[in-house]
Amino acid sequence: MENANNTTYFALISMLEEIGYIVFEKDQEDFNISDYIADSMQFVQFILKIEEYYNIELSEDFLLYEILISAKGLANKIDAFIAECNDV
Repeated sequence: MENANNTTYFALISMLEEIGYIVFEKDQEDFNISDYIADSMQFVQFILKIEEYYNIELSEDFLLYEILISAKGLANKIDAFIAECNDV
């Protein structure tokens, strides 16, 4: 993992733990976030936590449940979104 992505990856783990989940796979290369987030309320809570943490408003692309399949993939997507926002 890249440095920035590594930081975002561990930030996502921290956010999950702040909302009450114990992430067992945090020492692995990647994990499926949807194993932790079981319903739409938890999903919205997690997305709001990301927005609050980064002080951003995520695009509609982040409102698809499929983004939870890969923590590493979500970290990449967040990093790309923030970089794009900074370029504007």
